[in-house]
Amino acid sequence: MIDIGSSTGHKIGILLVFTTLAIGSAAGLNWQTPDSTTDYISGNQILNVSYENDISEVEFYYNEGDGWVSIDAAFDDNNIGSVEDIELKANATESDNISTNTLTLTRDAGGPDSFSLDSPGEFSNNEDTTVEVSVSDQYSGVENISIVVENENNDEEGSTECDSDECDLDLDNLDEGEEYSVEISAYDRVGNSNSDIFSFTVDTEYDGDSNPSFGVEDESNGIVYFNQDKDLTVDFGSADSVSDTGVECYVGGEGVDSFTVETGEGDQEYTCEIDLRSSEDYYDTSAEIYLQLEDQAGNTAESDSETVSFDVNPPVVSGLELSSSAELYNSNFDIEFSAFDSASDVEEVEYYFDSSTSYGEGSSLDYSSDTDSYEVDTSGLDADDHTLYVRAKDEAGRWSSPKTVEFSFDPGAVPEISLEIPENVLVTAGQQGNVEVVVENTGNLYVSSIELTGSAEGVFSDSQSISRLEPGESVTAVLEIDTEEANIGEHTIHISTDSPSLTERINLLVEANQDQRNQIDSDLSNYENMLQEIETNVTSLKQKVSENKKQRLESNFSVFKQKVENAQTAVDNGDYYEAEEILKGIDQDYATAESTYEAVQKEYKNNQFWMFIFLGIGGVVVLGAGAIGGLTYTDEVDFDIREYIQNLQEIEIDTSSVEKFTDKIKRSMEGKDTSDAEDFEWDGFNNK
Repeated sequence: MIDIGSSTGHKIGILLVFTTLAIGSAAGLNWQTPDSTTDYISGNQILNVSYENDISEVEFYYNEGDGWVSIDAAFDDNNIGSVEDIELKANATESDNISTNTLTLTRDAGGPDSFSLDSPGEFSNNEDTTVEVSVSDQYSGVENISIVVENENNDEEGSTECDSDECDLDLDNLDEGEEYSVEISAYDRVGNSNSDIFSFTVDTEYDGDSNPSFGVEDESNGIVYFNQDKDLTVDFGSADSVSDTGVECYVGGEGVDSFTVETGEGDQEYTCEIDLRSSEDYYDTSAEIYLQLEDQAGNTAESDSETVSFDVNPPVVSGLELSSSAELYNSNFDIEFSAFDSASDVEEVEYYFDSSTSYGEGSSLDYSSDTDSYEVDTSGLDADDHTLYVRAKDEAGRWSSPKTVEFSFDPGAVPEISLEIPENVLVTAGQQGNVEVVVENTGNLYVSSIELTGSAEGVFSDSQSISRLEPGESVTAVLEIDTEEANIGEHTIHISTDSPSLTERINLLVEANQDQRNQIDSDLSNYENMLQEIETNVTSLKQKVSENKKQRLESNFSVFKQKVENAQTAVDNGDYYEAEEILKGIDQDYATAESTYEAVQKEYKNNQFWMFIFLGIGGVVVLGAGAIGGLTYTDEVDFDIREYIQNLQEIEIDTSSVEKFTDKIKRSMEGKDTSDAEDFEWDGFNNK
């Protein structure tokens, strides 16, 4: 094999292309540098070929796609530069024959062309950070990377090498606020080299104003009349000491504008603009406003938020109607409506009649979205057909268009109602009951209010207010009856209304409770025993006395007896309340009957005594002292008849008439105690 190169000793490899004139020995033309397996060459590549026979001449060419261009074996033409898919051709001449051989490869005339400090960026928010770099070479690729990191004093913080196009270096305990340089060197696959230097600063925290104050243009009590773009003014304090701070203004969760506070600045006002666009989420509604702060190292802070209503449209009154379907009103009545503002609250609602008034000069309503109806004051309103106007004002100070409703009014109209009541009400003593009264509006007038009252003297009093009664409508009012045990018996409930004035009566029966029944049964049993005892005595005495005394006994005794019998009949019928009423004062009746019995009995015994005296004295007079032996003296009577006889002897006795004799006897008894005579018994005269 023959090596053929230039006169300077370069080898030139020639690829032979055989033709019909080719000599068989010319088939030995081959590339030496680069060889047929090479994909890349550098910018100063030496071209060499080999040939088996002697050749007189070798020529080299390249083709970038525009045709073959002659080159020398050194192939260091800097005008060509780096070329992808370049063709090289070698032509070898032997006698009259030309052999050709070609290669297709990439010419890389420069070193790595792209260096990147992937991490950190210009600032690092971590004192223990990792330097991440990447290098690229467009033509042959990166073979090797080296990294060196130095501080501001050029002291090395760390270094490393990597056999790839990416490389990492871990660093520890970096100083806050310190700037570090990163030198990156790299070689491509054909030996070209290049380098670059980056830097980063350590900034591990945001130390600027983390909660700037702000306010929206024309804001008042959290409300903005949003009729044009508004400025959000931010009063920013001190800036971050290491890196610039980006501030983004958020309205309704949407970033609307931003500004930057450079290191060393601060203590001044900045502005974000809030655009008036109906497509924005904060348009005509309430929105939360806050600031998001972030320094260049990625340290963040968020301000306090403030809710602002961006009020675009005035409020709206809707659904205005009369609460009643009545055709006529004679006093205050209720209306129903709703007032709404999409951004701010409804601050005021007012109404007026028939003709417009200045804003704020109508009659105010205490509006609340939770209230169903509102009362309209009709004071001073004439009898006529009228129009009611209602309008609302929002917190931005704008009034809605008024809504109207028509109605008829007559202050002299009288309502018509009816009362439906029960005939009787039964309640147990000491317990609660009730009476239901159905009140119906029987006229065509709306009844705004009725006061219904029910009472029974000494028992209870209750009232119920009935309001908003439509024509033909009825309501049931329940009056509570709270009784005591002393209320047992029959009563009358008086039911009345004030407007219009109606009265009704109901029978109320307060029946005895179980304890009272037991007591009445016990009392009645005692009275029956007392009746039986006194009845026996009276019956016996009636057989001994005169007709006059019989009538006295019977009249007083019969009252007590009749009450006992009537009370028993009431109990047998279950009407304990009647029995309780009958037994009231019965003790006095018994006492009267008993005292009458005792008086008649005493009179009877006194009469017996006087009869004895009469007969005895008469016997003494007629028969003499011997007849005295006919008198029987018992210890039961503390009475010395001898004393009386002695007294009779001392007086003149006219025996010519019984009357005179009796009179004498009576006068002789004056001043004497005859109470023991009740037990005196006379056995008649004994002739002993």
